[in-house]
Amino acid sequence: MATAPRPKIELEWSPLDRILEGLGAAAALLLLVLPAAYYSDLPEQIPTHFNALGVPDDFGSRATVWLLPLIGIVLYLFLTILNRFPHQFNYLVTITADNAAPQYTAATRLIRWLKTGILLLFAFITWKVINGAIEGNSRLGAGFLLVLFLSTGLPIIWYCWKAFSVK
Repeated sequence: MATAPRPKIELEWSPLDRILEGLGAAAALLLLVLPAAYYSDLPEQIPTHFNALGVPDDFGSRATVWLLPLIGIVLYLFLTILNRFPHQFNYLVTITADNAAPQYTAATRLIRWLKTGILLLFAFITWKVINGAIEGNSRLGAGFLLVLFLSTGLPIIWYCWKAFSVK
């Protein structure tokens, strides 16, 4: 059974959307600046993995400090491009001409929240790896998992509530 094509509409950006895009771009830039600024100060071995308590449990060469920034930049570009096509997303509800604008707005805002949150988390982890490797105290901290949930889980919960509350 074929479904009707979803409407393609131009969405208005709110001030919050602009702030999230700016924060995401700043976090992407920070991801590149941190390793570049401190690379020569890093020891040959740095933490590359942390357990659930935030304690490093694997180490690698200092070149691995570029891994999260690389992943972060690719993710930033992918999500930025993806957000231009909200009519192609999968939705929790059927999209109609009446609900397309609020559904698309909520979905694109979710992508912005997640993009910004993930890039800020990557910048934080990169900073903790760099600082810990230089200072000799590499720990993310036990509260990191809570911050991870708050920065990614809460936007998803908000989106689900918003998607079902639009008439």
